[in-house]
Amino acid sequence: MLVLVVLVAVGLTLWGFYPVARVQYREERDYAQLRAEYASIQARNVRLGKEVATLQTASGIEDRARDRLGLVKRGEHSIIVLDKSRPATQTADWEPPKVDVEEPVEAPSGPWTPVLDFVFGVRE
Repeated sequence: MLVLVVLVAVGLTLWGFYPVARVQYREERDYAQLRAEYASIQARNVRLGKEVATLQTASGIEDRARDRLGLVKRGEHSIIVLDKSRPATQTADWEPPKVDVEEPVEAPSGPWTPVLDFVFGVRE
C-alpha cells in the first residue's frame, strides 16, 4: 500500500512539474540557438570589417578588380588559355562573384538532445 502511495505521489509530482520543465527546456534550447547565431554574426562582421578596410585602399580595389572583374592596367595584356578537350562554346567556367552571405546556424546539441526533444515535444 505504501508503495502505491509513493508511486502516486511521484506520478503527480512529475505530472505537475512536466509543463514547467518543458518550457524551461525550450527556452534553454532557443537561447543556445540565439547564442550560436550571435557568434556567427559577430564572426561575419569581423570578416566584412576586414574586407571593408582592404577595399578602402588603392591596392585592395585593384586586387578586387583584377580577381573578380578580370580587369588589367593600361599596357598590360590578359591571356586566356583554352582547353582543347572542351567544345569551342565552353571557353571558360565563369562564376559570379561570391557574396558573403549568412549561413544557417545550428544550435549546439549533446548526446541527450534527441531524447529530450522527443520527451518535451520539440520539432525542428
